[in-house]
Amino acid sequence: MYIPRDERFEESKKNTFSVKRLKGVLHNLLPGLKSSLSAHNQDFNEFSDVDGLYSVGLLIKLGLQDDVLKRLPLPKIVSKIQESSQGILKYDIPKIIS
Repeated sequence: MYIPRDERFEESKKNTFSVKRLKGVLHNLLPGLKSSLSAHNQDFNEFSDVDGLYSVGLLIKLGLQDDVLKRLPLPKIVSKIQESSQGILKYDIPKIIS
């Protein structure tokens, strides 16, 4: 992304931009990983499941039964991300609703 010299980001804007970018990546990447690696199909059965994305956030529980997959660092990385970022996997309430 090109930013002209006279429009450089201040430190607070850089930090906000980085956090929003990480949040966007996690919101797109983790649900896909969860659905592809999960042993159980976790579709939305009720509206409360969708509403839970806004009130509780996305809880990642991988159902990996293969010992080979358990030895890979991916589940450990995903669990570390979930533990270290409690509010980052929580979806923002849309402006039209709030």
